[in-house]
Amino acid sequence: MSGAIKGLHTNSKGYYRWQPPMRKGQRDKPIYLNTSDYVEAVKAYELAKRDWELGVATYDGTFKQAVAEYIKAQEIRLLSGDKEPATVYRAKNTLPKIDEELSRIKSGRKSKAKSYPSAKLISITKNDVEKWQKLKLTQKSERTKKPLSPSTVDTYMRVLQGFFTWCASEGKIKESPFIKIKLPKLKRTKDVKFCAVEVRDKLLENPPNEAVAFILNLGFFAGLRFEEINAMESDWIKGDVITIQATKYFKPKDKELRKIGINAKLKKFLKSYGTKEGFMYAPHHTTWNPTPSNKYRHDPKRTFQKHGQRCGIAHLSYHMLRASFATHLSMKGEKMREIARLLGDDVRTTEEHYVDHSPSNNSTDCL
Repeated sequence: MSGAIKGLHTNSKGYYRWQPPMRKGQRDKPIYLNTSDYVEAVKAYELAKRDWELGVATYDGTFKQAVAEYIKAQEIRLLSGDKEPATVYRAKNTLPKIDEELSRIKSGRKSKAKSYPSAKLISITKNDVEKWQKLKLTQKSERTKKPLSPSTVDTYMRVLQGFFTWCASEGKIKESPFIKIKLPKLKRTKDVKFCAVEVRDKLLENPPNEAVAFILNLGFFAGLRFEEINAMESDWIKGDVITIQATKYFKPKDKELRKIGINAKLKKFLKSYGTKEGFMYAPHHTTWNPTPSNKYRHDPKRTFQKHGQRCGIAHLSYHMLRASFATHLSMKGEKMREIARLLGDDVRTTEEHYVDHSPSNNSTDCL
């Protein structure tokens, strides 16, 4: 049935979308119809096709109004399974702040005491975006008293790029300012810091609270990403296996089920801590619902870092636990392909980070 109308088809979750034909030598993006019912999809398709054939009039709204429409469109795609939750979260959290800063730039004033009306979307130029980028790289944050890191600004720029690309595809602007802006390729270090076995055991010995203990155990003994630890639900654990799987508000980065064996130490911890009511992982009826102001159900970053400092680590990060899990397995002589499978990464990425660690006879009891 999905192929009865040209261009009308479903995604992997059964939701319909319509792919318009090529226009002026270019193919428009699919139009999401937000329904899995064929009859409703046909009605939505007829309206979508009419609007597409008429074309979109020149957009006279503000940047703020366009952002609201963009976020709504991304939420529809999220429900249809065509958008990552993290992408929608970043848009909600970042674009309203960018709107305020661009409005100040367009006004020509530096004062922060006054709010300025949102600028017209079509008035935002390449120069405005570059001024904003320079401001973020040089202006000190009120909280940290330091400018944002280049990688953070790069993330903001890519969120903004996605927004303008969508505006151009919707006919709200003639072209995205980013067509004339070349984003630099950031140099990322290949050195991955990890904890030695003795340091790992010291961190696990007296954690400051249960949230930190939960993160440490799942990171060191299962190699879970921080997002996976926070999204964890009770039915992920069956017997001696953790299965990373999608929930209503979470989608695994590798988009596939990933199974990790539970060793004796992790099993003992989960039995005593993990099953407590209202703790880190929950049954389906209390699935975690992230919001822009509260992305994670638990994020004890300061307590976590202070605990690391007490144990002799100046900058303990969540990712360091995952790196330790993989590195300990590599030192133990585990095959790189198996490590990559457990991490949910490809073999090349895993080799770049962990292949330099030669096998040793020291058991690290990661699995």
